[in-house]
Amino acid sequence: MSNQIITKKVKNKFLALFILLGITLLFSSTKIVLIASGYVLEKKIYLDTFVFSNDIKFNIERLTDPEGILNIVRFEGWAFNSNYKPDTERHVSLILKSNNIVYELPTIVGSRPDVPKAFVELNLQPHDLGFSGEFSIIAIEDGAYELYIKVWETGEEATLKSTDRYFEISRDQFKEVKR
Repeated sequence: MSNQIITKKVKNKFLALFILLGITLLFSSTKIVLIASGYVLEKKIYLDTFVFSNDIKFNIERLTDPEGILNIVRFEGWAFNSNYKPDTERHVSLILKSNNIVYELPTIVGSRPDVPKAFVELNLQPHDLGFSGEFSIIAIEDGAYELYIKVWETGEEATLKSTDRYFEISRDQFKEVKR
């Protein structure tokens, strides 16, 4: 009989531990899913360390509505700094900035043969002019954000420019607003 009591206590402890683990996973599941899927974004508190430049040329051609269970927004376009040196490796990212939070959205760069044709006078090479990426709006705190574009060459200082586009973001909504 005492073995049954001990076995019952052990079962109850495992059941309590399992329930506690389940509750913990339930409350942190969004964070776990974002980390596992690669859509987690790091918050930054600064933006004043970047150099703002009017030499940045860009076009964001596609910015989708949130899709799927993770509310994924996809984007693509092209960007460059007109002061780029020839044959350098170029990088682009988008930045969402609110009053006190900054999120940097990573991109994948690619070739854009159409861009050098539009800017013949700059003698650009098509590699690393295009970009695309995606992010989950559930990884971003609710609020109003301004969209910036950040461009840089490997080994050089990054430059930033406002896109003059503003967004309201909530857990299930990503909409552009006028300012």
